Amino acid sequence: MPQSSIAARLPGNPPAAATAPAVEAPGGATPNAPALTSGQQSRPGLDLGSAPGAASVHLAPTAPGGGALNPAPAALAFSASEAPAGAALSSTPTQGRDIKGLPSLALKPSLPAIPAEPTKPAAPPTAPKPENFAQRAPEVRQEVLKKTGGSPETERAVAAALDWFKAHQSPDGRWSGQHFEDKCDCTAPAEIEADAAMTGITLLCYLGAGHTHLSEGPHRDGVKKALTWIVNRTDSSGDLRGGGGGGRDRGETMYSQTIAAVALCEAYAMTRDPWLEAPARRAVTFVARASTRGNTSASDTSVLGWQIMAIKSAQRAGFDVPTTAFDAARRWLDQTSSRNNPGRYAYAPGESPSPAATAEAMFVQQLLGHTRDEPRMRQSAEFILTTPPAWRREAATHYWYYATLALFQQQGDHWKTWNDSIARELLKNQHKDGHAKGSWDPQDPWSRLGGRVYQTAVCTLSLEVYYRYRLAEPQPKQ
Repeated sequence: MPQSSIAARLPGNPPAAATAPAVEAPGGATPNAPALTSGQQSRPGLDLGSAPGAASVHLAPTAPGGGALNPAPAALAFSASEAPAGAALSSTPTQGRDIKGLPSLALKPSLPAIPAEPTKPAAPPTAPKPENFAQRAPEVRQEVLKKTGGSPETERAVAAALDWFKAHQSPDGRWSGQHFEDKCDCTAPAEIEADAAMTGITLLCYLGAGHTHLSEGPHRDGVKKALTWIVNRTDSSGDLRGGGGGGRDRGETMYSQTIAAVALCEAYAMTRDPWLEAPARRAVTFVARASTRGNTSASDTSVLGWQIMAIKSAQRAGFDVPTTAFDAARRWLDQTSSRNNPGRYAYAPGESPSPAATAEAMFVQQLLGHTRDEPRMRQSAEFILTTPPAWRREAATHYWYYATLALFQQQGDHWKTWNDSIARELLKNQHKDGHAKGSWDPQDPWSRLGGRVYQTAVCTLSLEVYYRYRLAEPQPKQ
């Protein structure tokens, strides 16, 4: 494994888990979701359970077979913990930051604690109105592009990236960060094996462009194969980080869990296919239950984005998620914001604010309901713009991805300035020919960790921002 400022320690094969039987794509049997109930969990850092009256998360009123899903109080901390040898991985920051303020990560074993006794769940709130992401449909997308800053050039770049993914998908449906180049000379494999994360984030690129396993088009079969791989990887608890993939799978991190859970939720929201309902709910239930034990300093703003997005995706899919599920994220962001400039955020309390941490925090704040006219949000946008996209400076595309999501929702001059820069840099540096046509080279420590598949995915998602999520509606004055 190449040396990197981001240390990765992969344990041996994880212990055998109760794995759900393999499921065929639509046309086969539809699995029923088991009733999942658990009690209080202990965890450091982002602690929902310590709040008075913390509610359990109900991811749906009823499961396909009639079983209710009543998981434990949502835990929003992915910090370091002690776990049995060979347990699945959880990411925790070590000392030091990479070039754009992104955390250097040492990957440590962890599994969520399973409580001994259940607690009585709180009554779920009314289910939110499900979304179907209609703005992603081709007939709608072109009009949306004109209004939000996209162009025919950004659409051609997205199409080229999806074609590159199609040419590098494994026969079993996954996208492998390390083995995608087995039959080509694209170079830049990932430094860690994280196929669930790679498959999940690549699926989000197809879903973002309106391609599902039920829609007609050139990518239907590839999307179906990828979804089938994820569904068959998920065990009965919803854990999809490790398991029986022919001996090549390793235990992965909660990043993998959350990314793949978002993909399952979005695929279900777009299609309402019963085949995906139970796996999506189980995967998000596992995210909501996730907690660890250990050093509280291991908590980090970098883990919040995908985790809160997974819970939000459950809402968009129509699953019931009490608003208390977001309370810990609010407290954590308050702890990591600057006292004198609350729109600036650090990755951990006591650290200096950075544009990268601020971009992710700003997007999370938007998911939590904060609006563009708040002074804190304007401060965040202005701080982000102090570090505009520039490929020549070891392009920090992880930062760019969150900044693009956040500033798109902010709109106004902040968005126009950022969009002009991000579109220019991504279009100019996408490969135009050869085996790598449609992809982007990894540039910074974070993207080199994930390799070409990851880098191409985050760049593609940044170019799909114009229609990937609807602009938030203005909130009425209180």
